[in-house]
Amino acid sequence: MPDTMEYPTLTYAEMEQRYDGEWVVVIDPVSDDQLEVLSGTVIAHSPDRDEMDGQVRRYQAARPFSRSASLCFVHVPDDISFLL
Repeated sequence: MPDTMEYPTLTYAEMEQRYDGEWVVVIDPVSDDQLEVLSGTVIAHSPDRDEMDGQVRRYQAARPFSRSASLCFVHVPDDISFLL
């Protein structure tokens, strides 16, 4: 896994803009009380969940006591009018 200095730290809204419909691996995630990711450093993304599960396992195996990693699906609803 490459150095995290190469990867962006994004808010969840920024992840939605960049990676809609994809799984993302986020390290050092900041979460709310419901454990929803609010922000973090995105180190991998793909529409293939199995690929991203493998990325999380490899990351955690290489750094068992360092940073936390989360896998989340990013989706912007088609009809966001209910949010307005």
